[in-house]
Amino acid sequence: DGDSDAEDDEWPELGAARAMEKEEYCEEMTVNSDDEKAIEMFMSKNPPVRHTLADIIMEKLTEKQTEVETVMSEISGRPMPQLNPRVLEVYKGVKEVLSKYRSGKLPKAFKIVPALSNWEQILYITEPETWTAAAMYQATRIFSSNLKERMAQRFYNLVLLPRIRDDIAEYKRLNFHLYMALKKALFKPGAWFKGILIPLCESGTCTLREAIIVGSILTKCSIPVLHSGAAML
Repeated sequence: DGDSDAEDDEWPELGAARAMEKEEYCEEMTVNSDDEKAIEMFMSKNPPVRHTLADIIMEKLTEKQTEVETVMSEISGRPMPQLNPRVLEVYKGVKEVLSKYRSGKLPKAFKIVPALSNWEQILYITEPETWTAAAMYQATRIFSSNLKERMAQRFYNLVLLPRIRDDIAEYKRLNFHLYMALKKALFKPGAWFKGILIPLCESGTCTLREAIIVGSILTKCSIPVLHSGAAML
């Protein structure tokens, strides 16, 4: 199991990346008021209410669970079974780890989540809104590598994007680990555009800070031309 241990040891790489990108990464950002007014002209005057991360996940999971329960009842006449109490206990423990995570290995129970058919339900138990920024980076690394593009898009849109927007809104900048998570998410460029960039643009509430930070990712990363072209269309 040496390979998996090597994969777990991501932090030296992240530390090296931080050293290399220290000059490029802008921790403090001064926003020009005229530029802010200019971008506001393109935003909706009556934007929809933006839910919290927990609201979004719960809403989507409820929709999905209702749909699955309906299908199950039509096929077998029985409702979808609830999670095994032992599984629930394990992932509540994972939640505690992720809410305090700084560095080191992640629980193996978390690393298998992308392979589970009910991964969204399991993810909700771990309460992503309580994860540390470092845990969000590691989670993005795992999910971008192991989920199919459509599912990765859901993770980006329901978990990563709201967290990034909340962080920028609260601190007027983006935590370094969340910035690296945004870059890591480009491992699946199609999912990145559909789950992050396009929803941000369509929200009607994108701020100048958000535009600058997300835009800086595009200037620093190589993106396949087909994905870029499709996004512009």
